[in-house]
Amino acid sequence: MASIVYLAEDLSLGRRVAVKVLRPAYSRDEIFRRRFLREWRTTAGLDHPHVMPVYGLGESNGILYAIMPYVHGGDLRALLDSNGPLALETAVSIVVRIGGALDHLHARGLVHRDVKPANILVDPRPDGHCYLCDFGIATGEVTASGTGAGPSGHFVGSLGYMAPEQIAAQTVDRRSDVYALGCVLYACLTAVAPFQEHEPSFGSAGRARNPPPAVLRPGLHPAVDRLVAKATAADPRARHSSCGELTEELRRILTP
Repeated sequence: MASIVYLAEDLSLGRRVAVKVLRPAYSRDEIFRRRFLREWRTTAGLDHPHVMPVYGLGESNGILYAIMPYVHGGDLRALLDSNGPLALETAVSIVVRIGGALDHLHARGLVHRDVKPANILVDPRPDGHCYLCDFGIATGEVTASGTGAGPSGHFVGSLGYMAPEQIAAQTVDRRSDVYALGCVLYACLTAVAPFQEHEPSFGSAGRARNPPPAVLRPGLHPAVDRLVAKATAADPRARHSSCGELTEELRRILTP
């Protein structure tokens, strides 16, 4: 990992904060420096209650760092690994709030491109908050990605939640984030990603032929599986047109 996050104390305001520090080896790499700065400058330009805010950005002895709120509980991936599938109400609440954050991003002409549980911070307490974070590979909407690799030659994004057109280095737009949000909903309900690395459906060609497996959760409305299948359709035109459309359909299904 290029960065490491520390829990710290803001002595001037008497509050806990998280400090994300770019590791020294990466701080000397101009490509990683630009990506780190772009991530936090993009974040600072957004104004949504479920987008991770930034308190400050700086450099010390050549090491870049960003200061952000401390979120009790950590990321959604860790929560799923420790607790298993979420209660339905909790899963819906997280997906609706992150969907709103993504719509806010899309309204500003950006695509996140790396929506996954590890990039969603969740406070599991009843009045807890959740944030979408890590905008390091966010890019302009409707853009040809050109290659799955970043400028340093490293593949960018997370294959388990990535739309097939992004894996295949084709044009991406907001519907690529819709796809990833559908995968996040699946993960919330099952505690696993819908596509596993050892399965034939993991790559872009496999996903074009295979929808995600059924959720197989007792008592779950069967329309939820149809919603996940629509959100993760191989053809972007068959998906929900926005994250808001996805979350509104989810609410309709689950509202008595």
